[in-house]
Amino acid sequence: MRPVRKFIFNMVALVSFVTLPAATWAQTNASLRGTVTDQSGGVVAGAKVTLTNTGTRVARTTNSDKDGNYLFELVQVGKYKVTVEKSVGVYESRHGA
Repeated sequence: MRPVRKFIFNMVALVSFVTLPAATWAQTNASLRGTVTDQSGGVVAGAKVTLTNTGTRVARTTNSDKDGNYLFELVQVGKYKVTVEKSVGVYESRHGA
């Protein structure tokens, strides 16, 4: 009877160990998506979008697609600044939590 209990305990411990990092990861990461538009509401393709963590100053960049959309995945919790640039200049900069 004891070997069975030990096996069950080890399986519960293993399942807890495997699922804990996934649960922790899900609570500390997110995605950020948006659409770059000009003042008239037209989409801006090929714009450089920079996401900067204002606490750590770590920056990531991507480009908007043909429909003006951009996506940052696996974004850690924090405060960020989003800056959008195109060859004609900086369009807009927004801060948020």
